[in-house]
Amino acid sequence: MSELRKAAAYPSMYLDDRLPDGHIVICTAGGTEHSFCCRRLGVSVECPICGQIALSVDLVADFYRARVTGRARTKQEDAPHSV
Repeated sequence: MSELRKAAAYPSMYLDDRLPDGHIVICTAGGTEHSFCCRRLGVSVECPICGQIALSVDLVADFYRARVTGRARTKQEDAPHSV
């Protein structure tokens, strides 16, 4: 599987919740899981800890898609599956 396809299938960043102060973003890049607060979503979001970048439109679409389907993200969904 190509690297671009892997990145699309297993996003390393996702929005966890929305607060009055901003959005809580969870980043799982680099084999660790860490979170940070992002006041405003611009075109892209960069993790201040590891430098991973994600497009805001993808983060928001995944966030609302999970809410509509009633599913919460799990660590198993975030982990890449071996083929």
